[in-house]
Amino acid sequence: MSLKKSYTKALRFLDGFINYEKKSKFSYLESFSLLRVNRLFSFLKVNHRGLKIIHLAGTKGKGSTANFVARILAGSGYKVGLYTSPHITDLRERIRIIKPQPSVSRLKLSDRLISKNDFSRILETFENKIKKLKPADLRRKASFFEVYTALALKYFSLKKVDFLVLETGLGGRLDATNVVNPKIVIITNIDYDHTDLLGNTLSLIAKEKAAIIKEKTKVIISQQAKSVDLVLKREAKKKKSELYRLNKDFFVDNLKLGKRGISFDFKSKNVYIPKISLPVFGRYQADNAALAISAVSFLPGVCLGPDKLKSSLKDFILPGRFEIVKLTPLTVLDIAHNPYSFTVLNRTIKEVFPDKKVIIVFAAAGDKNISKMIRSIEYDELILTKFNHPRVYDPYQFRKDLDLNSEIIDDPAAALKKAFSLYKPNKVIVVCGSSFLVSCLRRFLKRAK
Repeated sequence: MSLKKSYTKALRFLDGFINYEKKSKFSYLESFSLLRVNRLFSFLKVNHRGLKIIHLAGTKGKGSTANFVARILAGSGYKVGLYTSPHITDLRERIRIIKPQPSVSRLKLSDRLISKNDFSRILETFENKIKKLKPADLRRKASFFEVYTALALKYFSLKKVDFLVLETGLGGRLDATNVVNPKIVIITNIDYDHTDLLGNTLSLIAKEKAAIIKEKTKVIISQQAKSVDLVLKREAKKKKSELYRLNKDFFVDNLKLGKRGISFDFKSKNVYIPKISLPVFGRYQADNAALAISAVSFLPGVCLGPDKLKSSLKDFILPGRFEIVKLTPLTVLDIAHNPYSFTVLNRTIKEVFPDKKVIIVFAAAGDKNISKMIRSIEYDELILTKFNHPRVYDPYQFRKDLDLNSEIIDDPAAALKKAFSLYKPNKVIVVCGSSFLVSCLRRFLKRAK
């Protein structure tokens, strides 16, 4: 069978499982089960116990922080597995290996997706096993994310990575990644999201995410709301784990926001690294990088060399995170998809483009707090659109409910073209609301080049 056919077959196999990323209404407690995940992994012979894992949860920033951790470790000479979600353009983006490349002049990092061959080969073995799986109930209830996580852990074990940076999918307590026993736990900012599943208070949401804390681990957390902080402290104490907090145990100092990115000093009790430069925008990225540096500093045997660390982050680019994809017309893509991330996006626009008028191209999933999202950002012109997904909102109903002065263009590419037609040098176009919208328009812009 050709690689193209085997890859298509593997994708079709994955599509046969329940994909909760495409469902808007389901029961959290009835849909997820770590007992099922453990049984599935055991049946598929997925052994993750030999992997050195850094496990992340949070509402905002965990993807950026995971990437920072992976790059810092790779820059220190390690082969690092990275498992994140969602993807932007290619499903295989979720499973990557980052490692140093030989270079005479400067540190270079190789960042590679799982190959189509490895992707297809591992899923073919899974398919052959799952066909024989009894009881059939386990086969029917297994989800896309559970099988994909099994694929990732199997791949990283086969490739013998030195470390694995593992991001949770939804919540933490019942997430398929929560079967692992990590060396370090990182919990980024916790705010309101998936309230219909995780709970309608910050304490309840924090309790779900705090469940990734295991016995006697180092726990690195961002600055949190008081109610969240209490939950995390309580869980860490219960698990006899040490808690380290941003702005209490480690710090971002001398933060500078420039036209090409940000720079800052990192300080903790045992580590001081001055003048770290990142080619990204937004003060929150300095906090995310600080979480990553703090976490790596606690890994036994890892030498955190300041020069290598700075070099590993110097060329950092993360698609869809305040990503400037065009200079003329000036266009930014951001996967902000909840009220907190929209507040952060609004602040970042003001910091980076203080004198520009803002054209928003917006679409979102219907299960989000869309009204609060759109009220959290300042704009001069608003174009509502849609993307092809079962969970997409109805822009017509949304405009009516909020009595918005906006234009609706169903096709996202046409909506972006409309924004281009409105563009002037004193304006910036910001595409936001969902990773699905960003993914769609990033592909469109790539084809249009």
